Amino acid sequence: MEVCLVVPRFHYPTMDLPLGVAYLAAAIRQKYKTTVLDGTVTSFRDLVLELENRKPDVVGISTLTIDAESAAQISRFCKKKLGSRVVLGGPHPTILPEPTLKESLADFVVVGEG
Repeated sequence: MEVCLVVPRFHYPTMDLPLGVAYLAAAIRQKYKTTVLDGTVTSFRDLVLELENRKPDVVGISTLTIDAESAAQISRFCKKKLGSRVVLGGPHPTILPEPTLKESLADFVVVGEG
């Protein structure tokens, strides 16, 4: 099984390491093939192409409110085109879990620290 963790920071590019996602990747990597895709260092188009090439079984998306629309677009793409299971976590789904599920078509949202 392959897992891709996505940080869609296209509208809020920082050069800081997405530490929570890095911790999650380290834990998942012990059992599954895991990749982290960071929107800080790639474009939306390139990120989607990378997902299309990898065809991951599970996509986890860390979502700030400023990036919620990009996260929803990625989620819908992964569900409709790749058939991946999608999990959204982070501040935005924690505060607005039901609207996030509806808008993104994700399978799950993680509220709080999970």
